[in-house]
Amino acid sequence: MKQIHQLLADGQTKQQVYEYAEQQQWNLRKVTKILASEPEPGSLKLYAKPKALLLAVLQFMVLSKLVFGFMVAEQVSGQLLLALLMPALVPLLIIFMIYKNAPNGYLLLMVFAGFSVYQSLPYIFQVEGMINVVLSAVFAGFTFYLKKRLFPFQNLFHTAITGRGHYIYQQAPIVDTNDDEKE
Repeated sequence: MKQIHQLLADGQTKQQVYEYAEQQQWNLRKVTKILASEPEPGSLKLYAKPKALLLAVLQFMVLSKLVFGFMVAEQVSGQLLLALLMPALVPLLIIFMIYKNAPNGYLLLMVFAGFSVYQSLPYIFQVEGMINVVLSAVFAGFTFYLKKRLFPFQNLFHTAITGRGHYIYQQAPIVDTNDDEKE
């Protein structure tokens, strides 16, 4: 819904956008999903350095794989280039998604870091396996921390809904429990 992005770009708060969408009778589930996937402006500035650190580590990992691949190769060919670039496409996509503030980039990174922990479990009693488990777990935890700080109105997989079943930004109706006691 481009209208939501336009309203946010015009300087309206997320609460104002939600109220406008409610007046226009838009699909509130879609509206809250879009609003939850937009990072908070203040948190973008506050967590710019940790995000830059995360992107720098990811870029270093991708570039080091490419550089070491070329160093080991005896001859550079099209097949070698393809063999080195194909596994780098997913990390490059994740880097691009995180750069563009897409919450799914953080989710994909957590999934791959968790998978790395899973793959290292058989080797946990060796030094390399232990180091890989610890680094992957720290990486996944840092990514989760950063995602929760940038997108506070999102659960791990979807838009946050209150315990009473209300969408975010929706004001819950106030129920007066003292009415029963008066009668």
